[in-house]
Amino acid sequence: MTGASSGDEMAGLPLRCHVVLPGLPAGANVAVCERGNHGVRITSIDLGGFSTARRLVRALNDALGIDAAAEHAMLVGCLRGWNGEVACPDFLRAAARGFKNVEWQARGDSVLH
Repeated sequence: MTGASSGDEMAGLPLRCHVVLPGLPAGANVAVCERGNHGVRITSIDLGGFSTARRLVRALNDALGIDAAAEHAMLVGCLRGWNGEVACPDFLRAAARGFKNVEWQARGDSVLH
């Protein structure tokens, strides 16, 4: 059920967060990622098309204290595995330009997804 063997590999990640999956229709594009689990759970939350849903989900996660790097790391972990560097929010914050620009993130623009 979980892809990581120690809590250190998932340090800095929330227990769960919402994400928006590109390419899916409105009403089927908002999902929940749970730390350590493989795959996402699609919700019935209809926040509109990708851009609108992305802005609203980013605001929701931000209100819960989940920054864009942690959100993206959660999505990568659920879809690609929890052992890679990209599933670590600290790696993303240090390496990816978009995660360093707080004003850009605050607008709800997509970082990498």
